[in-house]
Amino acid sequence: MDGIELTNACEWGRARPSIEVKAPVSNETIMARIDGICKKEFESIKSVSFSAFFEANFNELAIGILVGAASFICLGQFDAVLVHLGGGLGGGSVGPIDYAIKLAQMPTTLLIGSVKVAFFALMAFAIPYLEEFAFRGVLYDLMGGDLGDKVDKALRVLGNAFLFALYHIPAMLPHVSVLLFLEIFILGAILATLRATTEGRVASTAAHITYNSLIFATIFALA
Repeated sequence: MDGIELTNACEWGRARPSIEVKAPVSNETIMARIDGICKKEFESIKSVSFSAFFEANFNELAIGILVGAASFICLGQFDAVLVHLGGGLGGGSVGPIDYAIKLAQMPTTLLIGSVKVAFFALMAFAIPYLEEFAFRGVLYDLMGGDLGDKVDKALRVLGNAFLFALYHIPAMLPHVSVLLFLEIFILGAILATLRATTEGRVASTAAHITYNSLIFATIFALA
């Protein structure tokens, strides 16, 4: 009996999966990974051939543009619902499109000619690109874990979207609301999902640039 029990115990022990205890990642390792990501990004920019880039990434660009336009329309409809329910700046709740239009009307009326073009290029192209590099590039890569592919991607998407919304809080002041935070969180989740499903930033960057371009084109049209 003891022999049988001992044999079973040994077999159970061999079958039991080992648990690997990993040491915490040091600051030096994190900085080295960020440095590597930045160098890779700058090298790809210096060596890029735009014709080859568009040819190789046509599908991702098309998906990103369509998703960005759809996000603008859908979140705009959400803004309309907020206004219908008594939201907006006066009610303490505001969607990003309604918020951006109302807040940006005064400064944009002061912009003329080339200054307006430069401002549009900054807000519609440069900032989305830099935000995608930071959030769907550096942060997304740093947020990888060892919880399995599906769980890892889901946590990356949600965590990335939360940090993206958190980052935009200073820009929301003094009109921060749960609904506005939720909308930007949804946008961040959409962009992070594109990053996760396409295994690259082309689609998410195209979507973000499309979304911002439509917002600021609307702002200039109504200003």
